[in-house]
Amino acid sequence: MKRSWFEIDDKILDSHQLAVSLIDLARHRGVEPDRLLRGTRVFYQDLQQSHWLSCDQLFKLIHNAEKLVSSQDLSFLLGRRLLQNPNQPINQVLMNGHTLRDSFRVASCYQMQLLPLVSMQIRQYQSQSYILIDTAISEAAPQQFIAELVATAINTFCKWRLGRQVPLHFYFPFARPRNIYQYEENLGHRLHFNQQLFMVALDSHWLDQALLDNSSIVRRQQRVLCQQRRQQLNMHCGLLQYICQYLQQQPNASLDDCANFMAISHATLKRKLKQHATSFQKLQDKVRKQQAVFDLQVCGHGNEQVAHKLQFNDLPNFRRAIKRWTGMTPSELRNN
Repeated sequence: MKRSWFEIDDKILDSHQLAVSLIDLARHRGVEPDRLLRGTRVFYQDLQQSHWLSCDQLFKLIHNAEKLVSSQDLSFLLGRRLLQNPNQPINQVLMNGHTLRDSFRVASCYQMQLLPLVSMQIRQYQSQSYILIDTAISEAAPQQFIAELVATAINTFCKWRLGRQVPLHFYFPFARPRNIYQYEENLGHRLHFNQQLFMVALDSHWLDQALLDNSSIVRRQQRVLCQQRRQQLNMHCGLLQYICQYLQQQPNASLDDCANFMAISHATLKRKLKQHATSFQKLQDKVRKQQAVFDLQVCGHGNEQVAHKLQFNDLPNFRRAIKRWTGMTPSELRNN
């Protein structure tokens, strides 16, 4: 059966987009490729030509690199490199976007060719725009490494293509790290830790700034190649992202409802979610939490408005759910 999502063991990652760069960076720090690839079932000679990896294999490679390389800058260096490979059609389309907004839309549309590990969506409230970032494939992914990589890629791209530093605010869902100097060197000083959501915020007017030296001809030519690749893949996002998108539209759906939507059995869906280190209830809670936190904390909406949007029948249940999801009351979230 053809499916629109990919799973953790599907080989959908071009090794030259992340894996080869990571191995190259680690080699410069004295770590041999064979040690980095231990446990991945991939040989270094396989990567000399075009080779496809699964997310599971990439996560193992990242785990090995973090363990074997003493410096704590690999994720940041990888983020700087991510969008600068001219041999990738998706990078050419991004580089030649008319505005930042165009490039972010392309990144979302062709995420399978750029960074299938995460989902990105842009939300706007008043004069601010927010890029919300979430895992697309597995809750067992190396979350902090990927967050550092994605944040650096966004910051590097904005500065490079606009020719100046964009005042971005970075919100991370983990504690202030020991290697804070790496964050400040690669991302600046607008850093916020212990947050409920992983997101990047900026004034909306920056999204409509024209990129330097963009070419509409190159953009059109390379986009044709991206579209052809998208049709070949026939998968649009990771399993968790696919289910979360469904739950955003159907917040009160049951496990059986979701299984029917995906045309698989109840037991198969439970097994797949366990393989991806989560459960249906956890995903349902996460989707509702993300919406509630954004509406309460960013937009400052009232309890009744948010509870109605999330289809809660009464306010006490809503307040208890917020406390369970975040450790804070709705009022504390709004004032945080």
